[in-house]
Amino acid sequence: MFEIGLLAVLVGGLLFVYFKKEKKEPFDWSHLRFSLPGIKFPLRKSAKTVDHNLSDINYLKEGERLFREGRYEEAEGFYLKAVAEDADNSLGYGRLGVIYTHLGELNDAKEALETAVRLAPENGFYQNNLGLVLYQMGRYKEAVIYFENAVKLDEKNARRWANLGLAYQGMGEKERAKEAFQKALRLEPQNKKYQLYLQKLKEESL
Repeated sequence: MFEIGLLAVLVGGLLFVYFKKEKKEPFDWSHLRFSLPGIKFPLRKSAKTVDHNLSDINYLKEGERLFREGRYEEAEGFYLKAVAEDADNSLGYGRLGVIYTHLGELNDAKEALETAVRLAPENGFYQNNLGLVLYQMGRYKEAVIYFENAVKLDEKNARRWANLGLAYQGMGEKERAKEAFQKALRLEPQNKKYQLYLQKLKEESL
């Protein structure tokens, strides 16, 4: 499974989400509409056309291969085909959510991840990633709900505690944010990012 974290920018590396104080400008790209039963997703004009005569399970496998190679625009088409043929394919929706998050299409990421969570509510990766998308949208109160769900599903996951702390901080709930950061640090005491989050929170409280 792939899980997004709210960590600092890695220079020269690929990062799915950047945590910055300033608001990110959205990517400028146009859409065609790709319809599914009861839901719509964007099929970008630049998305690779999938012409292969494969079964839906092979569409999913090919999407996974391309996704792991970082070929997200190509993977998108295979995941769209997979979920079109299997509306209960939570992995396909979850991967689309990560791809759209990476591309800055947060509304589409939110829609895809909401579907993944609905299909597999016990999956903490989907819960965490949906929380992250809502966080980026400035919807901190909603983000807290999904980060809390993610933490309950894996209380030893330091990244999820840190994400929860950042969402609480966004809400102005500094004490709760402090508790969450402290739990993240107890799990990963040498993590400098979590130390920095806690230090900045303390400075804001002075």
